[in-house]
Amino acid sequence: MWGCIRFLPADRPAVIGAVGFAGIILLLHFGLFHLLALAWHRAGTAVQPIMDRPFLATSLADFWGRRWNRAYRRVSYEYFFRPCVLRFGPTMGMLLAFIASGLIHESVISFPAGGGYGGPTAYFAIQGLALLLERSAPLQRWMQKPLCGWCYTALIVAGPAGLLFHAPFLTRVMEPFVELIGAR
Repeated sequence: MWGCIRFLPADRPAVIGAVGFAGIILLLHFGLFHLLALAWHRAGTAVQPIMDRPFLATSLADFWGRRWNRAYRRVSYEYFFRPCVLRFGPTMGMLLAFIASGLIHESVISFPAGGGYGGPTAYFAIQGLALLLERSAPLQRWMQKPLCGWCYTALIVAGPAGLLFHAPFLTRVMEPFVELIGAR
């Protein structure tokens, strides 16, 4: 991905930022972090990679609960979900855990970019609401077909990604970072 950045038009900083960010995510989440887990495992420590083939998820529950960033999932469970379940019940606990994730992402995406406020929180609110919808009987029957479940998951996770990784972040943070590291 980084190799193709040189061929992107200079007047498209959001595209440059998006391609550079995708390269960083792939390098870190599916490269470096996986290699670190393998090294720890080889050294005798029972660790698992932070990601577990998220592209194979056939439901949002599978994607967010088992395959995507399992380290954060544990933190979210302990510090947001469990305390909220005790006070508000499991449905609100799940929704509040997603909202907390949105607020955390605001602090590392929107605030450094100086814009796009509310986008990351809206993205994670959509994820939580879509997860509730996924539990409905009609959608459960439809999602029993793995391809249907995969399509639903891909649509919900990727469709609103522009809310999470908004233009101010791509143009004010990622595009300058791509320039700084010499990938452009």
